[in-house]
Amino acid sequence: AAAELHSLIKADNPKLRTPVSKDDYKPFLKEYTGKRIDSLRGTQFELPEEMERWIQEQIAKLKNDYFTIVHRDMRARHLMFPVDTAKPVLIDWEFTNISDPAQDVAKIISDATTHGLDREQVSKRVIDAYAHIQKTSKDELDEHVRAFLPIIPLERSMSLVNRNPEGYEAEVLRYLYFIKAVYDEKK
Repeated sequence: AAAELHSLIKADNPKLRTPVSKDDYKPFLKEYTGKRIDSLRGTQFELPEEMERWIQEQIAKLKNDYFTIVHRDMRARHLMFPVDTAKPVLIDWEFTNISDPAQDVAKIISDATTHGLDREQVSKRVIDAYAHIQKTSKDELDEHVRAFLPIIPLERSMSLVNRNPEGYEAEVLRYLYFIKAVYDEKK
C-alpha cells in the first residue's frame, strides 16, 4: 500500500495501480496483463495469439470474491528470520497492491520452477500448505493460481525487455518457456 502511495506522489499523471472495487478487478487485470503482452509485441519475445487469448481466458475464469494486500515479489531473499521470534518477517514491499492472494502463491511457484524445481511438485506442496493454513478450497485456489501463473513471468519479462540489462535475453526466454509449459499442459 505504501509503495502505491509513493508511486502516486512521483507520477506525472497520478492513478492507482489497483482496482477500486471488486467489479473493477477483472477489467483492471485484463488491461494490466494486456499491457505486459503488448510490451513484447514486435520483439523476438512476442507471444503467439493463441497464448495471448488463453492468458485472457484464465483471467475471465477468476471469481473476484476475495482481495487482500499482496506482496507481488514473494521470494526467499525477502524473508528474514529474527532471533527473538519464531515467525519469519516479510520485507521489501515495493510492489505491493490489492489483489487475489493467489498472485503471491503463483509467484512462489513461478520462481521455484524457473530456478529448476519441478512445478507440479512445488504447486502441490505450496497450494496444499496455503489452503490448509487459510482453510480454503485447494481446487479453487489451484484454479486462481493457474490464472496468475502466466502473468507473473510476463511482469518480469516486460521489465527486462524495457530495461535491456546485460544477459536479459536468456532470462526472458526462460520466463517465456515457463508460460509455454503452463499453456501446453492445459491444451
